[in-house]
Amino acid sequence: MKKTIASILTLIAILALLFLVAAPAQAQPSTNQVNPSSLIALTNVPATMPATTQSNRNSQWFAIDPVRGFGIMASVISTNATTNTAVTFQFDLSPDRTRVTTTQPVRFQVPLNGTSSQIGFTNVPAAMVGNARWGRFSGLTNSHTTGGTTISNLWIIQQ
Repeated sequence: MKKTIASILTLIAILALLFLVAAPAQAQPSTNQVNPSSLIALTNVPATMPATTQSNRNSQWFAIDPVRGFGIMASVISTNATTNTAVTFQFDLSPDRTRVTTTQPVRFQVPLNGTSSQIGFTNVPAAMVGNARWGRFSGLTNSHTTGGTTISNLWIIQQ
C-alpha cells in the first residue's frame, strides 16, 4: 500500500514537471510597439506665450539614443477662439552638452485649434540627429497675432 501511494505521488510529480516544461511561455509584446523606458518632463518651459513672440530658453539636457532617437510630446492651448496657427518648439542638439549644433536644430510644431487643448507628438529618428547624443529644449515661437498660448506640458520620450 505504501509503495502504491509513493508511486502515485511520484507519477503526479512527474506529470506536474512535464506540464510546466510543456506549457507555452507568456506572450511577449511585439517589437513593433513603442515601449518607452522613460518620460522626461522638461523644465524652464514658459507657461504662457503672448501673441507673436519668441522665447529662448534652455531646459535640462536629455540623452539621445544613437539607434532609436527620441520622441517629443507637447500639450498646448490658445487663449483665442479663432487661433488656427501653430506653436513651434525648437531643440538644440549636442555631441557633448557643451557644443551646440547650430546647423540642424530640431523643430516641432503643434497646430492650434481655437481654445481646444491640442496634444502633438513626433518621433525624431536617430538618422535626423547625426552624431548628437544630447538634446535640450531651446525655444518656442507663437506666431498667432491675436492670442496667447498656454503650454501645459512638454515631454521627451525615450525608448
